[in-house]
Amino acid sequence: MMNMTHATARAGFNKSILLLLAGVLLFSCSASSVAIAQVGPIATAFYRMWFAAMILCAVLLVQNKWQAGTLASFGWPAASGIFLAIDLMLWHESIKIIGPGLGSVLTNFQIFFLMLFGIVFLKERPRWWFYLAMPLAIFGLTLVVGVDWTGTTESYKLGVALGFLSGLGYAASVLCLKQSQSHAASMPPMQNMAFLCVTASGFLFLASIWYGESLVIPDRVTLGSLLIYGILVQVAGWMMVSRALPHVSAAVAGLVFLIEPVLTVILDNAFFGLQLSWLRVAGIALTLGMVYVGSNAIAPLRPPVRNRA
Repeated sequence: MMNMTHATARAGFNKSILLLLAGVLLFSCSASSVAIAQVGPIATAFYRMWFAAMILCAVLLVQNKWQAGTLASFGWPAASGIFLAIDLMLWHESIKIIGPGLGSVLTNFQIFFLMLFGIVFLKERPRWWFYLAMPLAIFGLTLVVGVDWTGTTESYKLGVALGFLSGLGYAASVLCLKQSQSHAASMPPMQNMAFLCVTASGFLFLASIWYGESLVIPDRVTLGSLLIYGILVQVAGWMMVSRALPHVSAAVAGLVFLIEPVLTVILDNAFFGLQLSWLRVAGIALTLGMVYVGSNAIAPLRPPVRNRA
């Protein structure tokens, strides 16, 4: 009987790992889809969130699971959606400048922003290896973006800065999302995510008007990349990962999530012209390794599934 129970549990774990891996593989299409789309960074973000919002709302309505909410239940997901929209605008612009590979590595620094917030405002005390992981991750980042910073172009510097700052926007979105699911008036998770996507797409629509960026989709290739980005990444990837996470340990999940930036770097090298020296490869390995180490330093602030990348 015990052997059967163990075998059943093992089979369930293996299924969860495969589901998690499939979701992360879809996430690895994020940055490449942004690079392929022949529209601006705001338009790319708008269609990602708009396509996802339409599908999630349709599913909720078909299943008759949409529930009436209070002002309190809408506030936090709305804030999370706005911060996510800002994050995507910065990240997409970064990708357009420095490419999908480096953009994906840079934005993973959001884990350190989350931890610093916990240390400063929530009085959390990280384990000792956090203080080792953060400076080593920054050192790895210097190897990735270039040791001779003064010899790079202003455009390249801007792309690196935007990629780094996008992690700050994402961290703010995650913290608001966490708050949106931590009180009695919280909406169900899918409705919460749907409202987040609606808010983000509305904010991005207004941003496109403010900055004068067209939302016209110029060709079929761009339409295809935006559909992949909005439907496969934002909806299908999120659903796969959200189902798998409760059955997988944090350490295993963290390792699987690191596949995404690694695959994105490989795709960037193969199709978008990223030059990979041994120094840069070592920097990517060191940076992502320290991100993994750091992500296990404060358990309460470990972020939920990355919905964009």
